[in-house]
Amino acid sequence: MATPVWVDILSFFYPIGNTSAVHLTRNLPREQAARILLLGCGDIRNIVFTIYMDQDSGRSLDFTCCDIQPDTIGRYSLTRKGVSRNILLLTLALDDIDGGRDALMWNIYYHVYIDNESMKLVSDQATKLYEMAMSMHSWTKGKYGQQFRFCDEGTLSKVRAIWYAYRVASFEGEERERYAQRSMAAMKRATSAHEYYIEAGSYPIGAIRAAAPAGVCAVKDAPMLNLQKLFANLSQQSITNNSLLRYNRRSFALFLRFVRHRVICNWTEVMDRLLASIEKNSSLMMGLNCIQELYLYLHIYEVHSVDAFEPAFARARTSLGAAALKGWKNIPPVLFVTIKVPREKLGVLTREKPTDIATPILHCIVQSSPSSPSGQWQNIFSAIQLSFGTISTSGERFSDTFRVHIAEDKLRWNGSSPLLATFMAPTWMLLLEPKTAKIAFGIQSTPANTSLFMKAIGVDMNLYATDLGNQRNVFFTRSSPNLDESTSLCALSDGNSTNSVSSNAAPRTLITAKADPNTGKIASLVVRLETLSEDMKKALKNGCSVETEQMSPVRFMATLGSKPITLDFPAPVTALNHKTRVARKSFYIELQEANMCHITVDSEELNLWKQALPALVERCRTWKHQADCEYSRNSNIPLSMEEGQRVFCSCGNGRFPPDFIKGVPQWSKVSKYFVRAAVSLCFQTPFSEPLFDFGQLRKSHGCQACGKEKTNGGGALLSCAKCHTAKYCSADCQRADWKSHKRNCRAPS
Repeated sequence: MATPVWVDILSFFYPIGNTSAVHLTRNLPREQAARILLLGCGDIRNIVFTIYMDQDSGRSLDFTCCDIQPDTIGRYSLTRKGVSRNILLLTLALDDIDGGRDALMWNIYYHVYIDNESMKLVSDQATKLYEMAMSMHSWTKGKYGQQFRFCDEGTLSKVRAIWYAYRVASFEGEERERYAQRSMAAMKRATSAHEYYIEAGSYPIGAIRAAAPAGVCAVKDAPMLNLQKLFANLSQQSITNNSLLRYNRRSFALFLRFVRHRVICNWTEVMDRLLASIEKNSSLMMGLNCIQELYLYLHIYEVHSVDAFEPAFARARTSLGAAALKGWKNIPPVLFVTIKVPREKLGVLTREKPTDIATPILHCIVQSSPSSPSGQWQNIFSAIQLSFGTISTSGERFSDTFRVHIAEDKLRWNGSSPLLATFMAPTWMLLLEPKTAKIAFGIQSTPANTSLFMKAIGVDMNLYATDLGNQRNVFFTRSSPNLDESTSLCALSDGNSTNSVSSNAAPRTLITAKADPNTGKIASLVVRLETLSEDMKKALKNGCSVETEQMSPVRFMATLGSKPITLDFPAPVTALNHKTRVARKSFYIELQEANMCHITVDSEELNLWKQALPALVERCRTWKHQADCEYSRNSNIPLSMEEGQRVFCSCGNGRFPPDFIKGVPQWSKVSKYFVRAAVSLCFQTPFSEPLFDFGQLRKSHGCQACGKEKTNGGGALLSCAKCHTAKYCSADCQRADWKSHKRNCRAPS
């Protein structure tokens, strides 16, 4: 798991959301289809509100919802109780074409006690859904199978059981009596839920009323805005309870993989510095006990590999215990470890009231034996998978053909089967002491957990511990239980990818900005062609030539063999010293170091541009100023010299000759924000003013990279050692400006 694993005996059912509904697609273009993943989805208020807001957009909506309860991943909504209730409501809405059942559906979804008419509607609909859900095949082929899709048979089975319970109105005789007895027993237990009722409430309008304070503030004066910025740096420790852990090392490795593909830097150096900082950090008491798990997932996700996963290191370490894996043809750097925890060892969790133990976090530990020849060590693994059931094996133990199979006990914590915990561990560590090292399954040590469990299970907080050599309860495999091979690692989607690429599909362009480390400003752009068609991939693999040529300030043409591909930049760039990188095995083409065109000006020159721009617009306009022109209203040209304020009027916005610009995406939408100006060269007029020596301007000008008049230490600017004309405030600025300066750099004659 990429999140901590909790004891999920206790679950909280929130039938009514206590927060305002959210328009989930509010940030997407109206014409763009949306595939939405909802984590911790709860009731359907967000989905229904989104459908309502998008009813006129014509967009396609696909919701995949997930909650923390096990076996509840299905296509549409997902707590076991929630999905059955939500699908029942939505299928009623689909059947209610004329809207005559609105009041009944409101009663069914929001009333604690419902009337006979509503109860009959629930029973009839639940019976129909129950009969449709006999199997995954029958549900898919049924009336609602295309709108509501389940991701697995287990979820469908559990939801079907709840629909069966909804059929109470059709029970007769002994069946009805037994159900009534169970209901009365449940009602007696429900009286203990008053504390949760007080906490979350059951009033459906509460979520709507919660928004009222924001509504009132919206019509008042706003003396203070964005208070989150004011309190942002109060204390990170005060934001949440330290005992509340939401992530683990696997989560962090996934985050780093996400970052790696979105930045341009020396990634090896970044990771070396990051890991050095983590290794030196002493704020987490058990932080270094989890460092091997971090190294493990950094290696698995191809983020960074430490020396422990290098082949030479692995051979040296595994030779110590190679006899333990003597039947393996190829020993992988990572193994799956499955530990079977006897049922009686779980008593400390199952015997107590669920409300007393809450939801502690579980983990596995591998540590040295007391007499370890390699010294004392301990490694904690929190990214574990839990299941309950009967275990069986196939293949030869201590070989790469060995497999573990689990017949799942669907009663889980309420059943009688042992618990099975699986995690990934580095092979070299397991072979340090393949027989005598200790492996344990226990509760993660936090202040809250320690106060609850330490008296019962000891200071180590272990529910069960044994040796690695215990062949009855410890298993080493190449893949996870019930799988023949390791699961694939899918990259995070950017929302634009498709499942397949046709042979003539256009490639996808990914543009990345590279910032100057000294100024923090964008220095260059990198454009990468990805998702190439099969024809392009084949041509790359066969060694075709790849050439690039700049066609305009914002457009390049890349020629892959004989096939031209257009590359559009979001801003004008210059191709000086650009590089083309071709990855023939990874199938992408990258145009690097395309420098953005920019003009460095000081405050005086900026004011000059503001004064000149209205004249440059006027010299080429073919339109008339409007009666309410800003120039007339303000009696001022330019309109303002203040930073960020408008310089010229809006009369000419969007007025361009036909076919003025071609091939710019969405030009018709953005052109209304532009005005045409004619910027020409400036010439001196000797009959009206003295000629100006531009050589003197260059000598007296500030730093050619950043415009500073002095060095960082306050001294005089440094001169270029070759031409003695260009001046810089630092060596870093000289290096940054060298690509443009070297064309004009000449030694004085």
